[in-house]
Amino acid sequence: MSCTPVQREEAVAPYDLVVFGGGVSALWLTLLAAQRNLHVCLIVDRGLGGHASSGNQGWLHSGALYAAYESPSLVASCQAGSREVEKLADENGLSFTAAHGACLYGVDSLKRRDKILRILADAGVPADPVQARDVERLTPLASNESHYVISSDFPVDTAAVLRALWTGAQRRGAQVVDAGDLAKTSCVRGGGAWSIRIATGQRLRARAIVIALGSTTPAFAARIGHPEVQAVARTLSRVLVVHVPVPPVIVISLRRTGPHAVPVITGGTSPRFTVCLPFDNNPLGGRLESADVTDVARLLVRCPELLQPLRSLLDQREEGIPLGLYWCEKVQGIEDLPGTPASRAPRVQRLAPDCCCLYAGKFTTAPLAARLCLEQLVGDGLVPNGPVGPAGTPDVPMRHVSIEPRDALAPPDFVLRIGARNRSLTVEPIE
Repeated sequence: MSCTPVQREEAVAPYDLVVFGGGVSALWLTLLAAQRNLHVCLIVDRGLGGHASSGNQGWLHSGALYAAYESPSLVASCQAGSREVEKLADENGLSFTAAHGACLYGVDSLKRRDKILRILADAGVPADPVQARDVERLTPLASNESHYVISSDFPVDTAAVLRALWTGAQRRGAQVVDAGDLAKTSCVRGGGAWSIRIATGQRLRARAIVIALGSTTPAFAARIGHPEVQAVARTLSRVLVVHVPVPPVIVISLRRTGPHAVPVITGGTSPRFTVCLPFDNNPLGGRLESADVTDVARLLVRCPELLQPLRSLLDQREEGIPLGLYWCEKVQGIEDLPGTPASRAPRVQRLAPDCCCLYAGKFTTAPLAARLCLEQLVGDGLVPNGPVGPAGTPDVPMRHVSIEPRDALAPPDFVLRIGARNRSLTVEPIE
């Protein structure tokens, strides 16, 4: 990684803002600060992405899911966040989503379908009913639901979004420093500013700092003297990766144990899709680095609505279907029930007058959380309220910063096969 050199502490004027992190929250905040002509520095420990920014399913929410769960505030946040992501794409002449895509919500009764349509209409989310017999032409992933609602949610290339955020921030003067090891970073407040020393020996000063390290935020905050961030809990969700190309249509079962199936968009194509259980959130007792066939088999058992589509796909693939499995770390309030709308809301936690923790809640709502954080810092007079400047210098030399690959793009570890005689499914490791 190429990093901006930093002089010795006594020769450097304080940054207006130093942001710790390299995920979508940290990058949105860095871009917004740079747009206001603030002197801002992003401190990373392993490049951009990682944690939830690389482990999420990659889904640009219209808010329809949370309208179905009757959470109007999160619907509004998803809609506003989606507009910010689309604006970023337009400003960079890019497309982060598939050219065509949609989301199918499966429900088990006509009464619930009509209720969801009314809620979506009230929330301003475009949606239409779809007959079960018409679903097969849209995607092979549809399950045994009786009725469907279609909305305008799209799979999104999360790595492309991260890259565009960093490019935009650089063009407006943002700097990056590689911390080497954040566990060895010290932050001490004194003399009206924060004194920061990183593992490489570099020293910085900042008027305000923001910690946007996702699931590792509580541990970092505790090291700099703020253990109260433990009010935020870390959880793990298992994500199954099915290495079969599918149309870019998201399929969601609104049953409590129903799977969320989302195509993986990368470079404009969809080479595979991911499956996550909406309530498969477990307290994090330690990092799980590997999975075995038992883990995959158990997840399939918990996804009965997925088994029929997988059998249909297997009928077309004698060699079986390659699978992967990874865990996505998430952060939620310790009082929140796992998987609920409240656990996915963006939030800013003030630790000190000039120190905040920033949580996106969802990839889609990261720009809203970042804007809220910056407005709080500006409102308190901690950073200047600079006007939003132009797009920056297009020919500024771009410093290379590595982007963590999406977990869903890792090679498969297992293969799913179907018995020729008894039609039973088996999972085998790939040697």
